[in-house]
Formats: sequence, structure tokens, C-alpha cells
Amino acid sequence: MSIEDVFQKFFKVTLSAENAKSDLWARKRLLQLEQGKFLKAHKVQTGKLTYYTATFKGYYALTNVYPEKAFTKPVGGFDVRTFAHDKLVLKCRFDLEERLKVTNWISDRKLKSSPELSGGLSSIHIPDAIYLTPSGQRVAFELEIARKSKTRYADKIKKYVQVVRTLDANKKKFDVVQIVCTQESVFDLLVKETKIYGSLFKIQIMNQFIAELAGGRTAGAQGDRNV
Repeated sequence: MSIEDVFQKFFKVTLSAENAKSDLWARKRLLQLEQGKFLKAHKVQTGKLTYYTATFKGYYALTNVYPEKAFTKPVGGFDVRTFAHDKLVLKCRFDLEERLKVTNWISDRKLKSSPELSGGLSSIHIPDAIYLTPSGQRVAFELEIARKSKTRYADKIKKYVQVVRTLDANKKKFDVVQIVCTQESVFDLLVKETKIYGSLFKIQIMNQFIAELAGGRTAGAQGDRNV
């Protein structure tokens, strides 16, 4: 997370329920946690921006304070290969939580460390997240920023359908799959591949996803495109 991300998530509204005038307190808190070695700072994009990841000291501190919670272990570094994708997923999460009031966000790292949370999907089929809507619907969220092979998409779609249609209530961990695409070609391919499954899949191009959030709506037809 960047300083701006931390500010938006935790410091944007003050304890007196007013909008914060600056991100000063967020910066101070991050500096404290970095100096205490609970977080590690990383410079990316030619050193202009600072991002933070948890350290093992931070991980063990959390597990000691909250032993009932199963936290995922730190990655131990910063993966620039997935940076663009992960940053956009985080933005989508913040927008979903703020505008549509979704809750219980389970990240891909959490899902990979606890396969039972995704219905037993293997690591290559894990979605980017699973979240809960205010109406109680469990949504598997996927962000696609680069085109993959048709075979790979077909395989993943098949696995998603198996989880959604399972008769075992304990294995059904999500009710619908939402896939947001940044490329028109990927959108078109996924609409075609998921059309036979009807409402089990919600495929959106990014501008449609943004427009829906702006309107505060959770509804949307399969293959939404026009804005």
C-alpha cells in the first residue's frame, strides 16, 4: 500500500467524523511502523513513490495480539512483476468497499494459503478476491489487465462453474463471478466464453465498472459494455 492508500483506508475520516485536511497523520504513523521494523518501505516508479509491505516482525506482532485470526505471512519483498495489477485490484477494492459497502474481502494470498476458503480451487484458478455484498451475495472478483490464452480462460471458467454449482454447501464459497477487463479484446472473449452460464458470470469493461460504482449500483447484466 502507498501512503495515499493508507490515508484513504484509515485516516480520511477523523475520530470526530470529519474529513481529514491532510495525510500528515498517515505519514507519521507509517514512519513509526517503519522505524519499528513492522513495515518495510519500497521505492518504485523511479523512486518517486513509496509503498509499504509487512515484515515478519509485524506479522508476529499481529498474531500475538489477535491469535484467533489467521493472517497470511509476508511476501518478504516487493514483486514489481505484478505491481500494476495489484495496485489496480487494491483501488477496485477501496471503491467497492466505499461505494457499494461490500465487506469480508478475502485476498488471493489468503485464498492461496487457505484453499478451503475458495472451495478447494488450485492456486492457478484462485480469483483475485472474494467479497460479500450488502445483500449477502458472495462474489469472486477477478481483474484482467492482460490477455491470456483461450484455453486458459476456458479452464478457469470451468473450475468456477464447478464451485458455484456444487451441491455441497460447505464447498460453495461464492455465488457469482465478476470479471473486470481493461482490454476490449479480453472483454469480448470472456463474454463469449461465459454466455452459456447466464447470471453466474458478470463480465465488465473497466469504464462500465467505474460507472456502476459511481451510481452505487450492484446490479448489472452479463456483458455490460456501453457507458
